[in-house]
This record gives sequence, structure tokens and C-alpha cells, in this order.
Amino acid sequence: MAKKPLVFSTSYPDRTPADVQRAYESLSFRQRLALRFFGSVLIGTQTHPGWTGSLHHYLVLCHDHGVSETHPHGHEDRIDCHQCLSFLTDTH
Repeated sequence: MAKKPLVFSTSYPDRTPADVQRAYESLSFRQRLALRFFGSVLIGTQTHPGWTGSLHHYLVLCHDHGVSETHPHGHEDRIDCHQCLSFLTDTH
């Protein structure tokens, strides 16, 4: 069976799929293993315009949509695929 190519996406208007691909390509071997086995990997923090605090940003691996960039959602800090909103993991 042929390996499905990775598709890159983001829910942030100031980021492009190429930005997400560059973030994926810069992952260390250990981070790529974490992404494959756990479904998400922390790639850093970012402060959005008008915000006083910062958010952790993750790359997530959705089996339907490929690699996406996202942040924790809700009171439970869920990490979801932003395209299908499927629950992938939680940050606790």
C-alpha cells in the first residue's frame, strides 16, 4: 500500500501551509516520533495581536487531514484537528 503524502494546513490567517511545512521539517527526530506516536508536539508559544498572554502552539497529526498547526481549545485544553474538530489529545 502506498504511503499517503502529508498535507499541511493551519487555522491562522497570518500563516500559510508552507509555514506549517517548514515547522514540520525543522522538527528533531524525537519531536517527529512524538508527533507520530502521540498525535501532537509542542512547537513553541506565540502572542497574538491584542492579547496580553501567549498560547502554546502544536503541530497535530490527523489521519484524515495531515499535519495542522493549532493551540489548546476549551477549558480542558484539547488539541483538535481544526478541519474536522476531532479530539486528538489533551495537554494534561
